[in-house]
Amino acid sequence: FTQISSSPTFQFGKSFLESCIITNIGAPFPITFPGGLFYRSGTVFTWNQSSPYQIWSIDTVSGVHTFLFNLTGVPQANLTGITWDGTTLYGVSTNLTFSQIFTINGNVCTPIGTTTTVCAGAIFLAGRNLVGAGLFSVDIVLDNLYKWNKTTGVATLVGPLGGNANFGQDGQFDNSDGKLYWMSYITGPALRTIDTVTGGGVQLCTYLAQGTGIATFTI
Repeated sequence: FTQISSSPTFQFGKSFLESCIITNIGAPFPITFPGGLFYRSGTVFTWNQSSPYQIWSIDTVSGVHTFLFNLTGVPQANLTGITWDGTTLYGVSTNLTFSQIFTINGNVCTPIGTTTTVCAGAIFLAGRNLVGAGLFSVDIVLDNLYKWNKTTGVATLVGPLGGNANFGQDGQFDNSDGKLYWMSYITGPALRTIDTVTGGGVQLCTYLAQGTGIATFTI
């Protein structure tokens, strides 16, 4: 599932992985500052990056967005990433000087560890639907990929992306094969894979407008 900018509204849709051909679902939806999409237990969700950090569920047939609640306790101003690992819902926030990961239980965010300048500008959070797997973020300050420790909140450098990342993109794993897909904007809106060992990646195709959300599931 995808979310594409049609500012000031955002269009929900669907596509096959490794394809930028999107079928729109429903009408465009207004979000102040879209944070992305995440898939949990059969439901797709989206959120607002800025306060009051609204969370909506999305009907994948009609595209109707249903407001659920506002999140509380987001550590930094921008709520840039949310992901589900099969047991726990995690988030990441940033002020572009430092970032921090946290758990989300209901509408409450609980920080893990302390803030870090290592990954100063985390713009998404991606983790496999596998408890033992790590969490990853792209940093738009130094244009690197980082891996988060779920217990300590420490971010470790994986490697350079090989391009200038920009704000407002999303990334999630394909749980069937472990590939990390990134809706990037380096020279234009494009779908890329990221190597979680080196940080490098491959551009697969280009979008007609900026991608702001991706949620993957296995048929």
